[in-house]
Amino acid sequence: MIDALHHPGATPLHRLPAGAKVGTLAVAAVLALAIDDRRLLAGLVVLVLAGYALARVPPRVVLGQLRLAGGAFAGLLLLHLVFGDVAAGVAPALRLVLLLLLSTLVTLTTRTTAMVDLVVR
Repeated sequence: MIDALHHPGATPLHRLPAGAKVGTLAVAAVLALAIDDRRLLAGLVVLVLAGYALARVPPRVVLGQLRLAGGAFAGLLLLHLVFGDVAAGVAPALRLVLLLLLSTLVTLTTRTTAMVDLVVR
């Protein structure tokens, strides 16, 4: 049950070392904070979705993740609608969706034991 979030597979993403995936996630998080262009952020979201396809994650799993990410996106936009400017809320919302989807992709393609080994190392 410890690997309940892991989606087994033999894809290139599954074969990447845990350190490479976590390192990429960390770099992506830093870069996402520096990007304000909504088109670029949206393009990165599409790139991460392509990663789900490469990892052969079933559509139902992706849709489940999009539901969570969509809720976060809608919540941030609602906050900006009430307290400010909706257009200004798109970039932070996309940033959050990007990082939610990317971190979930890392989790789905990395065994829990590999993550634990990485942290212990």
